[in-house]
Order: sequence, then structure tokens, then C-alpha cells
Amino acid sequence: MAIIINPHLHEDIKVTRDKFIERVSCVKAIRTNQDGNEEGLTLYIHSLPTFKLYQYIKNAIDKGDFTGLDSYYEQKHFGIEISDKLFSWFKNNELDTITRQVICWLSALYWLKSENRQIMDKQLYLPIVEEVHQVYSTYFENEIDIADIELKKAQEYTKGVYHSACLDYYGSLPPEILEIAELFYGLPENKNVKKLWWFHDKFDIRLHRFYFSYDDWERIVVRQENDDLLRVESSKDIWSKWKHQFSTFNENKSNVYSLFSKEVTKGYVYVIKQTGEHLYKIGYTKNSDITKRLSQLQTGNPYRLEIVGSFQCRGQATAKVIHSLFSEQCKIGEWYTLSSQDVKNILDPNWRTSENIF
Repeated sequence: MAIIINPHLHEDIKVTRDKFIERVSCVKAIRTNQDGNEEGLTLYIHSLPTFKLYQYIKNAIDKGDFTGLDSYYEQKHFGIEISDKLFSWFKNNELDTITRQVICWLSALYWLKSENRQIMDKQLYLPIVEEVHQVYSTYFENEIDIADIELKKAQEYTKGVYHSACLDYYGSLPPEILEIAELFYGLPENKNVKKLWWFHDKFDIRLHRFYFSYDDWERIVVRQENDDLLRVESSKDIWSKWKHQFSTFNENKSNVYSLFSKEVTKGYVYVIKQTGEHLYKIGYTKNSDITKRLSQLQTGNPYRLEIVGSFQCRGQATAKVIHSLFSEQCKIGEWYTLSSQDVKNILDPNWRTSENIF
């Protein structure tokens, strides 16, 4: 799960980040919405507010701007917790693409469940209905009778039509969250398709929010009254993670919770020798196949090169540390004059550990 925090809360009362932490120092937990007690993001866009919720979530993820969610739920949001797939879907795509993907998915529902079209026409948000009609008439209008088709064949056919529509309508295959394979009941493959599911809970994606009520905000943040907010619906864990990310925001500039300031980048340090010489290249590559790096170096080099060895490391910084240790033996660039013992040490994990090289 990804936790996205609101990094701008202190700006509302015009204090520093540290001063804001002081004002909420009495708090031990934060209110959260509980599973099942309210709707989250819905793929079945039935009103203007549900349509706007997409923009609000996008703003929260991209900008740390929670004003839309605050007004939608009438609460002061400190952040949200969502699945990694939902996070990457919103983070990696423009809102226009996300909206088109949902509309194409709804159009596939409109096609597959003909007896419910009147219901969709009445329930969906009118501008969405109009676009669904347009997409349906362009890509899905040919009616099919899948009652006597085996499940696997029906799934393959409908998936093919759906994917073709997606590619033409918005230029790519659908995200996993909008695949239509689950439209069918899990019937044994030797039985015919009898019906499609049509329940609104299937369209909802739970949105975990953590927040102060407006009254909490007024009492604790503005008037600076003490309240630990230890309530039935509150979470100590989320509160701790929010405080960590909020307090370190100036350093890491990220509104997505992580204990670390950056991702680990693994790679490989290699040692390649120029034959006939004590000349060695100490290099770094992300590719575990060092022979590819060897062939690149060999091109244009009149001397035969050979791989002496390599080891996995935490990143390019490891190679730089080794370079600094042998800086006096550097000939040019990453080429060094090394003894046999030097090479043995570099490739020896025990020696590297003793030198704190990882």
C-alpha cells in the first residue's frame, strides 16, 4: 500500500513545519475511514462529485493538494492510503487518459450486458453516458450471443474486442484494474456462460483516508487544546508514518511515505583486465551479464580484454569508493595499475566487508 501525505498543512495556519508538529504533539492517533462504512473511488461514475473525485485523487498524488478531498468529504485530510496499483495508475497517467480508460471499460459493460443498458442510461452521469454511447456505437455495436459459447472462448473473444477498442480509443491496452476477464462468474470451463455479474460493490475501490474533523482542526490546531484523538476509528500506525514523512519533507521533497530518502539501485562492479599488462578497469553496470560490457569495451581496443570477476553491489557509489581507495594507481579514467593481491581483495567479500564496502 502507498501512503500519500498532505505536506502543506502548516501553510493553512502560517507556521513552520516544526511549529505545526508542536501544535499536534498531543495527538497519539489519527482518525481513519473504516472498511465498508462509505464508498471510495467508483468506476461506475454516477454523478458530478464522483467524476470530480478522480481529479481530487490525482491532485493529492501529484501535488500533495488535498483541498478537493477536504471539500468532498468535509474533513481536513492529512493523507490517503491506496493500493500500489491504484497509485501507479494515477501517478503515471494524465487524468484525460484515466477518464478515457474508465469510459471504454463502461462501454464494454454496456455492450456485454444489454438488458441493463436502460439502467446505465439512468444511473450514469449524463456526460459520461453520452461518451459511452459514442464509444459503444464506434467499437461495440455488433451484438453477440454468448449463451452457447464456452467460457474460455467467450472470454477470449470479448477481451479481443475490448482490447482493440482500447488501442484505438486511447492508444494502449487497459490497465489491470480495468480488465474485463472478471466480468464472468468463475464457472468451470466446461460449462456455458450463463450471466455476467452486475453489482455495484464490484465497481468500488476502497480509498483509505486519514483526517481531522473540522472540529478537531479548530480545537487542536487553531486553539491548541489537548486531545490525543484515541478513538475507535483512529490509527497510531498511520499517524506515526504521517509524522515521519511530514517532518522530513524539506529534505526528501516527497509526499509519498518512505522510511528512506531514495530507492535502492542495485548493480554490479566488474574488473576487466587488459591482457599482457597489470592494467585493470574497475567499472559499474546495472546488467548482470558482464560479457555485454566486455564486448562494448573491446570494440576499438587493439588489446584483448578479459573478465577477471564481478560482484553485486548497492549501486554506483560502491565503484566510486573502490576508485578512491586505489586513486594513486589510476592511469586514466577507470583504468588502474593493480597487483594480483589488489584484484583479489576487490573481489573478496570478506575484504570488502572489513573496508565497509557494500
